[in-house]
Formats: sequence, structure tokens, C-alpha cells
Amino acid sequence: KKGEDFQKKVLIFGRKYFRIYEKFMRRSIQFPGMDFFHYERSVLPMALLETNDWMVLNNIIYQINYLKDSQEMRENLLKQLLLIIDFDSANFFVTDSDDPRILKNMAGYNFSEKLGEDYVGLYEKLDYQKGLMFDGKSRVYRETDIMEDKKRQETEYYKQFYQPNGWHYSLHASLAFEKRSVGTLALFRRQGKEDFSYKDVFVLEMLQ
Repeated sequence: KKGEDFQKKVLIFGRKYFRIYEKFMRRSIQFPGMDFFHYERSVLPMALLETNDWMVLNNIIYQINYLKDSQEMRENLLKQLLLIIDFDSANFFVTDSDDPRILKNMAGYNFSEKLGEDYVGLYEKLDYQKGLMFDGKSRVYRETDIMEDKKRQETEYYKQFYQPNGWHYSLHASLAFEKRSVGTLALFRRQGKEDFSYKDVFVLEMLQ
């Protein structure tokens, strides 16, 4: 019962956040005095979304709000995201209702349950962006936004987790509710592909 109530709060928060963000975006477009960084990160990616992209986003938001089973919702979300964001692997963890620093119940795309267990048991302690995952704030970021690409390739985390699986770039969403971490989403691209774009970042921001 406690877990069900917790998940309901997460879904309700998602619905409210989307409405607030939508109003914010409309206001942003009306004011020409925005700095370029804000313009680049929000308005331009919004303009790049096509009609089909918005249809997919609407469908994802519907499923987030109305699918009762958290596992099914997250698995469907990853499948739907493939229609508008190019990625090769993904994981979507929720946090423990008693301890938000514990990741559990992974939903994955081309990301085995064993690999999820290995991440939590072995690689999470090496993850240099762990502080962003559990600080009680919702955010979307590319891994190259927090560390220079050449430098991150020299880390043990990259060598032990990224290289063996053939990944190079990643896009992350940390999810929080009332200053409490409730989940993490990570999308990965294989070596040889380009980094995730601001349009990709914007899509995840719309779904926070």
C-alpha cells in the first residue's frame, strides 16, 4: 500500500510539472529578452520537433499518467522514446521508498537485468555523476555537459562500464518529488555516433 501511494504521488507530480513547464515555455516565447543560452536550450529545440514528435510525446505523457503498473509504464516509455530519440541502450530505475539513495526495479532496453544488477552493485560507486542523481532535484543533462569528453574517457567508470558495452555518449534524467529522488533514466549511444542534441535534452525535459 505504501509503495502504491508513493508511485501515485510520482505520477501526479509528473502531470503537474508538465502543465507548469508548458506555461513557462509559452511565456518564454513571448519575451524577446531571454539570454541566448536559454533560447538555445528551450525555444530552438521546441521548434525542431515535428508533428509526429508531439504525437509521440502526448502518447508518452498519457501513459505516464494513466498506466498503473510502474514497470509497464517505464518499459513502454523507453520503447516510445525510440521513435523520437536515437539510442542503443537504456535503463530506468526507481528509488527505494524508504531510502532514495537505493536504485531498484530497473526497466531496460537492450540493457540486461544482469547489467543492471552489476551497475548497482559494482559500477555505481565509480559513477562520477552520482551526486546529481540523489540530490533531490529533477534535471536532464548529457554526460559531456558535466565532464570534458577526453577526461571522462580516462576515468575507471568509463573504462569499466562504457567501453565493454560499446557505449560512448549518454543522456540522463534525474527525477525528484518534493526534494526527494524518485528515479533515474539513462540513454546510451554506441561509439561512432554523435552526442545527444539539445533537442534530445528538451524531449526528456518535457517528460520530467
